[in-house]
Amino acid sequence: MQPPSYNIAEREARLAGMKRVALSLLLAMLALYVVTGLYEAMYPWLSYVRAFAEAATVGALADWFAVTALFRHPMGIPIPHTAIVQQRKDELGATLARFVAENFLVIDALRPRLEAIRFADAFAKWVSQEQNARRLADDIAGVLSQVLTLSDNRSLRNGVKAGLRDFISGLRLSPLFGQLLEFVLLKDPDQTLVNQLITLARDQLYDNQDKLRESLSERTPWWIPGFVDRRIVERIVNELDEFLTESEDENEDETKARLVEMLERMIEALKTDEHLIERGEELKEKLLERPELMRYVSRAVNELGAYLDNSLADPESAMRQRLNGAMQGMGERLLADETLCNDVDKSCRETLLYIVDHHRASISSIISETIRHWDADATAKRIELAVGRDLQFIRINGTVVGGMVGLVLHTIWQLMQAGAH
Repeated sequence: MQPPSYNIAEREARLAGMKRVALSLLLAMLALYVVTGLYEAMYPWLSYVRAFAEAATVGALADWFAVTALFRHPMGIPIPHTAIVQQRKDELGATLARFVAENFLVIDALRPRLEAIRFADAFAKWVSQEQNARRLADDIAGVLSQVLTLSDNRSLRNGVKAGLRDFISGLRLSPLFGQLLEFVLLKDPDQTLVNQLITLARDQLYDNQDKLRESLSERTPWWIPGFVDRRIVERIVNELDEFLTESEDENEDETKARLVEMLERMIEALKTDEHLIERGEELKEKLLERPELMRYVSRAVNELGAYLDNSLADPESAMRQRLNGAMQGMGERLLADETLCNDVDKSCRETLLYIVDHHRASISSIISETIRHWDADATAKRIELAVGRDLQFIRINGTVVGGMVGLVLHTIWQLMQAGAH
């Protein structure tokens, strides 16, 4: 695996330039050492220059060896403890990972920095702009489209259907239906659905008077006149209409209370009557055994998937427009509600701190695992490109400092000799 590249051409050019400077300085000191050696007998004072050049050459060579040994074998000779990056790449990665875990991924180090970040405010300002909201909506639509594309896989669809079947098989249908009815019918303080059911019953009663009369005529003796059937049906319809009208009237609390009480008894039976629960399980198993049901579910899922896929792919679809509006509206609401922003910031901060605190080793191991899979030679080259230019200054400094030390030592030696004489 190759490490990531970053401005390679520019870094290579800058590194090569610094290497030329360091090498030129080394060659200059070597030439100065040779020249002064040739003329030192004629000009004794050149001994000081020669001492400087000699020490500078030695310092330059020593630092060249040290810098080169980090990344490769000097002159290709496999000298021990050279090419350190290639030889100890994995150890360096593990050390770096441990250093990050112990010094950066710690609560005390992260909390002050995270508390200074206004996550919600920054996100709200960004997403409240129309172009950014559209971009985020496009990203969400792209992810959903990928999920839908993945769900088009036949084996995955079969797995989902099998999982759905197992899930339904594990449900107790009657108690679940009872809880659902309790929630939608009885937990509504305005009893909206109860009133809607009453209205629907009245409408059905009036719409089906003729069918009711025909059904009654088929069941009464032939010798009963037709007008009697009509009177009976009218009486039934009127009585039911009166009952439903009273139930629909908000002032008729007693009638509505009886209806609610009846629903409560039915719901309780669905939740607790073992005989009814058993019948519900039998009905569920019969439904699951019918292939028509699964075919219907598959067709419905496919049609829904196609609709969603088309809507997500069209930037001008109603779904995409609502998604854009939802993103922008979310940003505007965050900007308008400072308390909500503070709550979001706190949640983000605590979530990040929890993740870091409980998964510090796993997070830092990403560094060591990534470096472990890098190619050793390529890794050495990348590191050299990153820091090698600065390391060339070590060679330059070694040349200058070495020369100064050599000059000082030579001067001290000359003074010592002069004192002895």
